Amino acid sequence: MRYRLLCVPSQRIQFRRSAGLRFKADCTRRASFTRSAKAFGLIEGRDFVLEERYADGDEKRLPFAADLINSGVAVIVATSQPSMAAAWRVTKSTPVIGRMVDDPVADGLAQSLARPGGNITGVYTMTEEMNPKRLELLKEAVPSVRRVGVLMRQDFPGANIARRDWKTAEAAAHRLAVELVALNVTTAEGITSAFEATSKRNILA
Repeated sequence: MRYRLLCVPSQRIQFRRSAGLRFKADCTRRASFTRSAKAFGLIEGRDFVLEERYADGDEKRLPFAADLINSGVAVIVATSQPSMAAAWRVTKSTPVIGRMVDDPVADGLAQSLARPGGNITGVYTMTEEMNPKRLELLKEAVPSVRRVGVLMRQDFPGANIARRDWKTAEAAAHRLAVELVALNVTTAEGITSAFEATSKRNILA
């Protein structure tokens, strides 16, 4: 998978208070953060205090990012692009670190990929650029494919960006004479149902 790393100007952050801003609670990611910090000699409780806020899957609750800034945190670690955007809207100076699935330039989080500027840093998975390539590779591997199912969550935050990504993928599919079929999935159990529906809808991949 291809990734693009966005960086803020090089600086050593001296922090006693950091923040975790999450769309949903995830103890695995918290453990990964504290373990990685320990690898750099930073021990929670001794070298930093981790303030955590959860939106519990509700994008409307993300504005509490302002509370984190008011509490004096030195850096914000956001685990989703909606969380990063919420933090970016309330601060242009506190570093915000996270993983971006959608184009940060189109989303207004960076000036450009080469020179992002501002306070956003992290990894961009280049979804919009890679989806057409994935379709091309699939078509090469299975030339007879005509219908391709796409697992997606239609109520996920950032719907406008998701629609743009979908249109980009559809344009690529049209060039390859392939029809994309959206399979809406909102739960883990829904994945099984989606796969069961593929045979009924003549979806081969």
